[in-house]
Amino acid sequence: MPDKIADFLFECAALKRVPRSGWDVIAARRETVAEHSWGTAVFALLLAREEGLGEHEAHLAVIGALFHDLHEARTSDLNMLNKGYAKADAKKAMRHQFAKIDATIAKEAGEAFANRKVAAIIEDADKLELIVSAKERLDEGNKYAKSFMDNWLPRLKTKSARRIAREVQKTDSRKWMFDAIFGKG
Repeated sequence: MPDKIADFLFECAALKRVPRSGWDVIAARRETVAEHSWGTAVFALLLAREEGLGEHEAHLAVIGALFHDLHEARTSDLNMLNKGYAKADAKKAMRHQFAKIDATIAKEAGEAFANRKVAAIIEDADKLELIVSAKERLDEGNKYAKSFMDNWLPRLKTKSARRIAREVQKTDSRKWMFDAIFGKG
């Protein structure tokens, strides 16, 4: 089992080298799947708290978000345009990946997506991370990022995600930094 754990860790680390392909379509600053997964996990925890989920469900939301794109270490990241032509077997990849480690983690990841409330949180966290990233790119001058943001907003399911996304749209993505530098926050 120890070498299987090492293999699993290296496979997870591979996500630091897998680019999110959607940003390439609009010639935007690159991001890796690992960066996206980290943001999704943070947002899942915040959304779980905002939506009033209990400790166990919040835990599942974070687990599910951490691993929601793990399969892309094997399948790569297919953007929406790619998905119109190519299909990756994400479930098969994840079965093979999770076979390497303690079954408890795989069980929790499966439980996360089987729970409708938790799955909605994970899906919204995934979309919200994309919306935040699009807003950053829009503020950096990429006019095409607005289409990404505008097209994902209506797909949010939870009240909290919709409220936060509206706030993201109105907020300059670097405001927090200038507030911190100049003692306003």
